[in-house]
Order: sequence, then C-alpha cells, then structure tokens
Amino acid sequence: MCGRFAIDGKVNEAISDYVHAGGKPQDWRPSDWAANYNVAPTNPSVIIRDRVDDDTGEIGREVDWDAIWDFRPPWLKTPAPQINARIENLTSSNLWKKSFIGRRAIVPMLGYYEWKTIAGKKQPYFIHSDADLLSAACIYVPVKSGDDWDVRFAIITREARDASGEIHDRMPAFLTPETWDTWLAPNDLAEPAEALEMLKASSEQVASTITTYPVSKAINNVRARPEWDDPALLEPIQLDES
Repeated sequence: MCGRFAIDGKVNEAISDYVHAGGKPQDWRPSDWAANYNVAPTNPSVIIRDRVDDDTGEIGREVDWDAIWDFRPPWLKTPAPQINARIENLTSSNLWKKSFIGRRAIVPMLGYYEWKTIAGKKQPYFIHSDADLLSAACIYVPVKSGDDWDVRFAIITREARDASGEIHDRMPAFLTPETWDTWLAPNDLAEPAEALEMLKASSEQVASTITTYPVSKAINNVRARPEWDDPALLEPIQLDES
C-alpha cells in the first residue's frame, strides 16, 4: 500500500478548505482538471503544500495540480517508482529524510484501493472514510525539468489499523484537519520525533472511521485505461461466496 487512489469533484471542492484554512484564496479548479478514480504510480495528481513567497516572505497555501506520484531526486538511479515512504524510515533513510524535515504536503483523496487474496485470486477493495474525505500525508521533492520544475511526491505509509488492517498490513498515514497547519508548515522540523508522533496519532484517529467494500476488477489493468472518470468504478460489488 498504497498503489492506487481516487480523486473526484468532492476532492476538488475540499481543496477550498485546505486553501482557506491556511492561506490565500486561489482559483483552485483549472479548466482541464478531471476526476480520476484510479490514480496510479507515475500519474499526476493534486497535492497541497505551504510555501514562502521569495519576494514578500509570506507563507501561502498552494495547490499543485500536476505533481507526479514518483518521488525521484536527481541522484536516484533505480528505475522503480518510489511511491510510498514508510513512516518507520522517515528519519533514517537518506531518500526520505531531507524532505520529511522540510518538504511536507497533503494528498487529498476520496479513498484508496487495496487488494486481498480470496480463494487464490486478488480482489480489489475500496477503502474510505465514512466521516470525511481523506488527507494523506506526503513528502515531495522539486526536480528540474528543462526550463521548469516537476514536483514529485511519495505517500507516507504506516502499519494498518482497524478496517484497513483487515485488507492489507499497510495504510497511508492520514491527517486530521487540526494537524494540517503543523504538518504543512514550510519550515524545517525542530522536533522530528514530535511530528512523527502527531502523524501516528492523527492516522489512528482517522483509521477508526474507515470502512471497506469490494469493487470491480476493472481497476486492475491500468494499461487498458478504461474511463477513469467513471464513478461506476467505485460501486460496491457482491462477491461470489461459492
């Protein structure tokens, strides 16, 4: 986990909450923004981050609409996508440590998918919160791309709890609204251990609100590319008990 997640119009509407909660209002819906019910590794997605304005020194909350789900500093040689950062390694791994200390963000999502082996076959489940949309903690790295910059991110994961743990042993580390400002603050962490404890506590709180249900295997094959903006992908299915 986490290998796929879903964003839709509700996520788009929620972005106004992220922005207004900690910074300047923005035009947060570009004309080409579209729902994607099967965001896969290396796909672009929305992340929220706080940044310091180079000219004014003021902190503003920004929406990156095309951040790439593949954390890839320029020095990284492995071709494998780096999509998940284990919470246990954030302060010890050279890959994650610098961004955990100073480049933290949020991935808003409707929910995510995980697979459970049933009768020898992998069955996808949609995992979401009955209480609200989910705010997954992530870290990011800016990477020079021609004359521009790419923002590349990885979702932080932890040991799964409650309903999530019944499907898979890992889950994203989620944030509650009360922790957004602390997590997004664009300064280097003075106490990384305290930030980790906050993240663990908030994700456990969110985990208690999570429910799951099986969905169609249509989401399995990313290369087939069905209509990923079709909300039918989220419809629960009845499993064959035979």
